[in-house]
Amino acid sequence: MNFNRFKKQYKAMASAETPDVPVAPQVAETAKPRFSQRPAFRFAMAALSLLLVVGISLTAVYMVPKARNVVASGDLPAVTRCTSYDEIDARFSDAKDKLGSRGFFRFYTKTSGRYVQYGADFELGGVDDYELTVADSALQEADAEPIEKPESSNGSGYSKTNTQVDGVDEADVVKTDGRFVYYCNNIYEDGHVLVFDTYDADLKLAADIDVSSLVGSYTNAYIYEMFLEDGRLSVIFNAYVQPEPNIDYAYDGYYLPNDYGVAIFDVSDPYTPELLRVYTQEGSYVSSRRIGDIVYFITQKNGSYFIEKYDGKPENVVPCIYDSCSGNERGPIAPDGIYVTDTESLDFIILGAVNVKDVDDEASAVTILGAGNTVYASENAVYVFGYNFKYYAYDTVDAITADDADEGSEAENENYTNVFKFTIDGTELAFAASGRVDGSMLNQFAADEYEGNLRIATTVESYANEAGTGYVNKSSTSVTILDGELKQLGKLEGLAVGEHIKSVRFNGATGYVVTFRTVDPLFAFDLSDPANPKIIGELKMPGYSEYLHVYDENTLLGIGQDATAESEDADIAYYQGLKIALFDVGNGEEMSEIDTFFLGDRGTTTTAEWDHKALAYYAERDVFGIPVELYLFDGEQENIYDYGEYVGNAFYVFSMGGGEKISLVSKIEQTGYEGKTLNISRGLFIGDNVITISDGAIQINDFATGEQLGRFDFVEK
Repeated sequence: MNFNRFKKQYKAMASAETPDVPVAPQVAETAKPRFSQRPAFRFAMAALSLLLVVGISLTAVYMVPKARNVVASGDLPAVTRCTSYDEIDARFSDAKDKLGSRGFFRFYTKTSGRYVQYGADFELGGVDDYELTVADSALQEADAEPIEKPESSNGSGYSKTNTQVDGVDEADVVKTDGRFVYYCNNIYEDGHVLVFDTYDADLKLAADIDVSSLVGSYTNAYIYEMFLEDGRLSVIFNAYVQPEPNIDYAYDGYYLPNDYGVAIFDVSDPYTPELLRVYTQEGSYVSSRRIGDIVYFITQKNGSYFIEKYDGKPENVVPCIYDSCSGNERGPIAPDGIYVTDTESLDFIILGAVNVKDVDDEASAVTILGAGNTVYASENAVYVFGYNFKYYAYDTVDAITADDADEGSEAENENYTNVFKFTIDGTELAFAASGRVDGSMLNQFAADEYEGNLRIATTVESYANEAGTGYVNKSSTSVTILDGELKQLGKLEGLAVGEHIKSVRFNGATGYVVTFRTVDPLFAFDLSDPANPKIIGELKMPGYSEYLHVYDENTLLGIGQDATAESEDADIAYYQGLKIALFDVGNGEEMSEIDTFFLGDRGTTTTAEWDHKALAYYAERDVFGIPVELYLFDGEQENIYDYGEYVGNAFYVFSMGGGEKISLVSKIEQTGYEGKTLNISRGLFIGDNVITISDGAIQINDFATGEQLGRFDFVEK
């Protein structure tokens, strides 16, 4: 159905002039054309025809979200809900005009310019058209043990993915139900999920799920991460849409739509997984969450890719979604599921919802024309954040000198983060509000919802000319509290001048922020009164924490780097090695460092510093584990700039000592070719054992003694 053609017909008919009709001069003043020839009649008929066509088209073709009668509210940026694709057409046509006249968007279009039409004629097979293969050739012979999920109460508990919000699960490359371990493995040509049975402290391959076997109209599937809960495995994958012969190629070359999706499997019997459902939406993967039986899925489509070749067909740039259980074809989101910001953004943020248990519950999606790449989710809402930073006075900070401005002046800039809020209720989605805060967020932990309000910690970039020495860093920290409509309730600003945020954690009415330049100031904030947030404590110590973990209401675990300043009056310090610390925060006014553990020399890192899911926390045994890349000096360190020599990679298990002392329990290594250690990416605990995973193998060890109990090597096919 060519929506654009009907729109043009409607405009032509509505603007048509009435043909000249010869009349006698004496009756010319009162003579009128026949009713059917009047412009009003033609206008009405054209409008009626258009409404009928569009109504039928949207019903039959477009994927219509379940949310209805949603009113966009909130503060800047202003957001409006579309009534037709005309709003999208206006945005892209205007962007193309700017591209042609001033090259305004040209920095967005460094691509080959390939493009293809797709829409109503694109058909994607249902779930019956997909195949699920289990690679029998890769299976180890397994004992016929009963497949029963062990419960935590029987003493064989297990660690789960380290998440930010209780009740809001996050996807990861490894999951377990306490007996079976699921691992996303892409060492083959396409993605596989390997399922291992750890019964009796052994490792047996129970199933090899070949996600690339989701044939249909997709090709080159690659898996990213997954959810596991109550016998349902939800695998997040990326694939390209394979064009059908009836696709109308509009330009030389082609553009293959890039879809990310969720393939849902019934793994109540992990030895015989069964594919239940496939849901996809266009764009690049941003993040996802699982709340109850619903997976919420966020992607972003780069609409600027299409500007140079835009041909006035907005339905070809609107993101498409597909649900194998809905009976609909893959098609663009309907206009009433699209929201447009007053920014110049050409990116689409897409939020989809799919039920992993009830296949009769139709998936839904909404999209907003605005950029965002950081996601925070509570049990009732999903927030997407997009950072904006522009210098108006100068091209680069390095070019700013004392001759460019008067003493005390500041460089003009825009430095803010847009906030988009979506309410969620099962698969019912609705855009709720938009807002804006000064500065940039570090990551998802910089945001938190509490009692209906949103708290956000940001670094506000700023540079000022001091005493004729040129522009210096005057960046500072802000903590802003927004209400349910994302309107500002309270704010703290101008904190830790010259420093940047290294980590953030909120816990109830209290917030904690770590900044760094030469020392690690740990700030505690009382946020119980949203209109009057205040600092209640500050603890300074060498180094900094890049990840803060809530051990209990009075104790924080910090993982980061030790640091040493070049001199007493130096304004910068250099990190030296891994530092793990326990903080007593029971009294925010008198915070203290309970215990510290230092590991390695300059260069030593753990992925848990920037990826919280790399931390395996096992509350039942009061231990945690992290993968560490170890660097050590062979002799004395000559200066603070030098790095140690790479020693190897291992998974280190630490005891928390009831929140009183950090002790090393064991060091787990995986060795490969010529005895070199493999890079362990994840570890998890089941009972008294720790399972570690690298690109080369999965291994099981006793976490207390370090004794290796089993191993399975991945062999590339």
